[in-house]
Amino acid sequence: MGYRAGARFYDLFDTKGNIDFYVDLARVTDGSVLELGVGTGRVLFEIARLGKQVVGIDTSPAMLEVARAKLRGAYAELQSHCRLIEQDMRSFDLDESFGLIYSASSGLQEIRAEDLPRVFECVARHLADHGVFAFDVVSPTSLRKSSSRLAGSSELHDGREVVRYIEQVYDKEANRTSVTITYEIVDADGKVVEKFEESGKLTILTREMIEGMLTEAGFKIKAVYGDFTGGSYDEASPWLVVVAARRQAVAGGT
Repeated sequence: MGYRAGARFYDLFDTKGNIDFYVDLARVTDGSVLELGVGTGRVLFEIARLGKQVVGIDTSPAMLEVARAKLRGAYAELQSHCRLIEQDMRSFDLDESFGLIYSASSGLQEIRAEDLPRVFECVARHLADHGVFAFDVVSPTSLRKSSSRLAGSSELHDGREVVRYIEQVYDKEANRTSVTITYEIVDADGKVVEKFEESGKLTILTREMIEGMLTEAGFKIKAVYGDFTGGSYDEASPWLVVVAARRQAVAGGT
């Protein structure tokens, strides 16, 4: 997606409700934490509040700029716990291991299906022996349709309002869904004074596809949920949430 111009508004539209899920995982996992696709640090900084050493990588300079500004401001007390690095999740090399590696908010779906094994291989190299790998993706049912909707509004500090619209178009042949996010900045008189859009494509991932790629990379799925509260996954679930571990660690009873 890139999130260039829209990076400044990203945190205003947090409707995913996944922060507690990843914070709870970090709380029961030993070692440092790595987020793939850290964005604005929305999840990672809350994990750092646990006293964890955390690292976030992303390919979007605009999102990292927002995250670094937050780290200098509202999260200044966490600076010694956090590192933010511009790297690609398909080829990252950090020369260290982590007890928890995760990717929140469907970040993996911005990667083409044929490139995902590279991501999982990188994770395998960086995950501690008894570590946990977790991620969420939008469920196939939610993405296999076309729609256009108003996706919320938020008041800005100067009295203006930002309104967000989301359009998605499903391409069955490519097994991907194009997503366009449109932002309108509206002044106090209701006049649109700024408008821009960002677009990208999300790969549709089924449970079977994910399990096959994880197995090839040496992982075993520990749990699959349909939401961020531990609900069971089925075809009607809005999310597909996966928790995995190294296959040998699972086999060893850990």
